Amino acid sequence: MKIDIVKLYSYELKLLRPIVVKGHQVLSRTGYVLELGAGPARGYGEISPLEGFSSESMTSVRDQLGQLRHVLMADHMPDHLERLEGGFHDWLGNFSLLPSVAFGIEMAILNLIAGGRDVTLTELLADTRHTHIPINGLLQGEPALLIEQARQLVAEGFTAIKLKVGRSLEDDIRLVKGISQAIDGHALLHLDANQAWSLDEAVYFGNEVGLAAVDYIEEPLASHPDIPEFFRRTTIPVALDETLRVVSFNDVKKMEGVDVIVLKPSIIGGIEKTWDWVRDAKAQGINTLISSIFESSLGLLCLANLAGCSFRNNAAGLDTGKWFESDLLREPLEIQRGKMEIGGRRMTAADINFDLLTEVPLS
Repeated sequence: MKIDIVKLYSYELKLLRPIVVKGHQVLSRTGYVLELGAGPARGYGEISPLEGFSSESMTSVRDQLGQLRHVLMADHMPDHLERLEGGFHDWLGNFSLLPSVAFGIEMAILNLIAGGRDVTLTELLADTRHTHIPINGLLQGEPALLIEQARQLVAEGFTAIKLKVGRSLEDDIRLVKGISQAIDGHALLHLDANQAWSLDEAVYFGNEVGLAAVDYIEEPLASHPDIPEFFRRTTIPVALDETLRVVSFNDVKKMEGVDVIVLKPSIIGGIEKTWDWVRDAKAQGINTLISSIFESSLGLLCLANLAGCSFRNNAAGLDTGKWFESDLLREPLEIQRGKMEIGGRRMTAADINFDLLTEVPLS
């Protein structure tokens, strides 16, 4: 298969409410959609670095894509890229792809291959696949509203709920206890502290709320080498997210207490690198879950398909579509009874609302 079309589109989608990233309010989501063509087949990928979280900017993304356009069109694509066994690295590894660019290119190429074979992305990538993906219901808004939100999510069928903590310790402790009482064991409570606490603060929090209230805490510590000590003093399992940027899997497998790794392909550096983490984690008995950085529904559908390839049906961090006032897929991704249905959904040009896209020239 030889790529003969490379097009880039930009988008800006308004959010129904701001999201706060490292103290910065984001009012709209911007990004790019990459279109690759090979004869009549088309594949689409999303490249949307998140301001304040991603290491790259929209400008650096566009500059790199301009440099890569001729590379992508120069020759036939290597065979068997869908195996995710190093083919992308062998082909494009010398170009030091930005993380979100690697994700977008790999997403577009894999969708291109899947479209040519008339299969879904999940069917292309895995023998083990799920048609319904359990979702971590994301609590949002003022603390006074969160307990009732948690009750509502349980009533809607969610079996896993995520809460951001890391503000006032005492306020967080009261809130977590209140939510735990409200959900009454009908859903697992996952906390995310975004590396807010010292070891002593994290241990105090963990012992106050207790293992019975919390399934795991994501990134509880400002200093990741303290994770084993935190686990020994609280017995609360830890999930890693931001730490994955600065450690290898060999480092992770030596950390006592790490039970989950949260994989964001736009941050990890693409789908192939994400699959390396998934394989290594499976071999060590560590859980993985796929999560988003507030991609549009185009990116979310890809991430949901990746989650659908998991050997374990873990709750994915994909409950972000509800923030968007409008979105790129004509048919929204629906979550019912706490699960997102992806069975049979393919990515074609007809699925995309091109009225929300503006073509960007590539040099």
